[in-house]
Amino acid sequence: MNDLRWHVAPENDYRAVAALPLAPEPTVTVVIPVYNRIDLLHRTLSGLVSSSYPKGLLEIVVADDGSEEDVSVALADLGDELRVTVVRQEHVGYGAGRARNLGATKSNGEVAVFVDADCIPDPDLVTRHVQWHRRADNLVVIGSRHHLDASQITPQQLAAGSAGLRDRVGGRDAGVDPMVPDDFRRLFYRRTARLRTGDDAFRSLVSSNFSIRRDRFLELGGFAEDFNRWGGEDTELGWRLFNAGLYFVPEDEAAIYHQTQEDGGDAPEWRQDARSANDGIIQAKIPHRFYRKSQPGYVYETPKVSWIVTPAVDKRADEIWDQILAQSYTDFEVILLGGGPVADRLGEMLVGDPRLVVIPPEDSAHDQMRSAVDASRGEYIALLHGWASLDHRLLGRAVRRLEGFPRTSLLRCGYQVVDSEGAISYVYDDAIADIDDGWQSNGLPIFALSRRREWAKAMRLESDLAGVWRRVVELSETRFMRDAMVAVPGPGETGPMPDRFPAVTGERSHLMDDLTQGGLKRAATAASSYAFAKARRRPYRPVETGLPERVAKAASPETAQPPGITYIGWLGKSNFGDDIMLQSIQGLLPDAVVGSHLPAQRRMVMLGGGTLINRARYLGDLRRYDTPRVERAVFGSGVADPDYWGLTEPVPEWLNFLDRCGYVGVRGPRSAALLREWDYAGSLEVVGDPALSILPPTDVSRNEGLVVVSPAWTDGELWGGTDDAVFAALAATVRSLRDAGREIAYLSCFAGDDRHIMEIMRQSGSGDARYLAAYDDIEGGVALLAEAGVVIAERLHAAVIAAACETPFVAIEYRPKIRDFASSIEQEAMVIRSDEVGREQLLGLVEQASSGAMTAELKVAVAVFRKRQKAAAAQLMRLLDS
Repeated sequence: MNDLRWHVAPENDYRAVAALPLAPEPTVTVVIPVYNRIDLLHRTLSGLVSSSYPKGLLEIVVADDGSEEDVSVALADLGDELRVTVVRQEHVGYGAGRARNLGATKSNGEVAVFVDADCIPDPDLVTRHVQWHRRADNLVVIGSRHHLDASQITPQQLAAGSAGLRDRVGGRDAGVDPMVPDDFRRLFYRRTARLRTGDDAFRSLVSSNFSIRRDRFLELGGFAEDFNRWGGEDTELGWRLFNAGLYFVPEDEAAIYHQTQEDGGDAPEWRQDARSANDGIIQAKIPHRFYRKSQPGYVYETPKVSWIVTPAVDKRADEIWDQILAQSYTDFEVILLGGGPVADRLGEMLVGDPRLVVIPPEDSAHDQMRSAVDASRGEYIALLHGWASLDHRLLGRAVRRLEGFPRTSLLRCGYQVVDSEGAISYVYDDAIADIDDGWQSNGLPIFALSRRREWAKAMRLESDLAGVWRRVVELSETRFMRDAMVAVPGPGETGPMPDRFPAVTGERSHLMDDLTQGGLKRAATAASSYAFAKARRRPYRPVETGLPERVAKAASPETAQPPGITYIGWLGKSNFGDDIMLQSIQGLLPDAVVGSHLPAQRRMVMLGGGTLINRARYLGDLRRYDTPRVERAVFGSGVADPDYWGLTEPVPEWLNFLDRCGYVGVRGPRSAALLREWDYAGSLEVVGDPALSILPPTDVSRNEGLVVVSPAWTDGELWGGTDDAVFAALAATVRSLRDAGREIAYLSCFAGDDRHIMEIMRQSGSGDARYLAAYDDIEGGVALLAEAGVVIAERLHAAVIAAACETPFVAIEYRPKIRDFASSIEQEAMVIRSDEVGREQLLGLVEQASSGAMTAELKVAVAVFRKRQKAAAAQLMRLLDS
């Protein structure tokens, strides 16, 4: 370990590294494996002649994998400007990984930059790599790769730096930095916030252009040498480096230009065939869910989970081993700390079983735990106290829970605490810390499942175990699994501990039963609402014509399954507006499956309509699906205005999500302005409320004398802080309108509004007026709003559907989202705030709305948004195709 800083941050967040002080320029070795194709190597070496990095600190090692061609030919005209060493190994099948390892072993540089022999380096390649390594010691820097036919570029041009390489690859997608890699990583970087989020960063490592501190590379074993076909050894190395706590940093300016003139295309078939042939070895070595679906009973070379039993209670070593073997999830290894006669005997007896490791005593608990972490190979570490007993379902449930939340790094579960008389108490959530403290003297928990990566980060920084565990917790997003699936004797129990402690029975507390039943009830309600929305959508086709022909092909019989979109919104609440927004998006995307429950073919997570951004719960919902394997989009959501709500969620986290979206369309101009105020710089449009796509029914005639009133009960959460004043103004307005001969009807958008509608009826003497529960009859709600001459809407979607039906409306702004919508269709003049509303103001706006001019304005504005939403839907389908 040198004096450079060991960078530590959650996930793969490397941003703070850029602000660390620069160490002196290190010596650098460029390692180039080669097998024949010496003319390509000649250009690669010539490109390094024009490197901007000081030549006195730069060496080149060409690692020859037993070429039949004479490698020295490529060095003939380089002169003395480069220090080039050639090392050679015998060619025994595919040997690029072995050659790279040989080159690194024979090199002298502090930093190793790996470049393939068919890739021309950019003059700034080495400089750009090294700028990161000068700041931290645990980085893997990922350069960019671009494809180029270099047949017309001479080695002399490259050596002189006059080949104009960047100009030759420029001019690609508008709005995209031309130096972003010209391969799968272009999309991958966007979906992972340039590798900062989630647990997939290791997949970015491509062996043709990356760098690492040489001592880190050798310490962690270099490339696996048992890949005897092309493809996968770089991903496997990336996995080990990532699992060891290194940070992957994309540096697009560190570019190489892959020479394609001899490839027969950028991706010859043999490459894909060879990579597919390596699927078995990749699954054996990489436990990450992208590559492996663990099969019961299989023993993989690299396990998914490493159990670390600390302290290991020697007399229970056999029992702990048996309980772990009894787990329904079998992809694991077991590491016992402490040793002792029973553990030693177990280790000797099972010496041929790769799943068991016994770590002998060391000078300190920290050193022993460090040895255990170093010995562990799993993606996860399951920490376990030696006196604990396990439910056989524990590991399976815990792994599934962590796999379901890709950005979560730590999982805890409830405990069963058994007293000396056998009575069981159940402990959950934060209360388990008291049980941990009562049992563990070293600051560790009785049970926790966490990513090994976080332990690898923390062990470098802390000298005591309690500090290591605190650091692991700080680095991790934690979730609690409320099942009590670990049992321990109660802290402070007197008398000797029993030789054997009974295994967990799987019982749970009454509290758990109640919670489970409540959860099932909520799930059933949500499912019912979703089914109801689907059933109600058929009469409405929100787009006047189908999607473009290229998109519509997705619905052809030849297509296996339509793509799935997980819709995040305020569903299952018996709310007319939220249900009709989902219905609208389903209509705009008829060739996809859109719903709140994940279909098997999910390819996108969509933040749907509603005011969801900055609303204190939706970031958590989105994180559950936060993986680079799905696209992200925002369609019609609003931003909760900080002028009313304050900031309820961290803005950087929202920007992190938005930056990774393939499409961002918000409800209104205020929402767009807020995102720009937050420094969101990505593509953004005002796409309008999704429900504007609803077409009015053709069999309903306008009744100019009808005024539809749709109040909202907010429980005091509105401008002015009281619903009573708004209801009083509505009652007085209704009384005046009835006196003037207008017909009144009430539309309830939410069940919670009903009793307040009845109170308005009572105050205004309009108990004989029509009433419709739109939350239970979407078709009827749309028809009533289409029939009205004017709508007085406090509920947002009474105004939105009125606009969609070209019905004039007056909107009461109880919260800023009302004005945001009205501004989008240029009707802000028809909005009055709830703390300013009165009978005279409402009557004046109703008279203005009744003049007829508003109908024509709505027709033009709504047509604009329908066209815009259809175009956005086509863009979403293209993203799904990608």
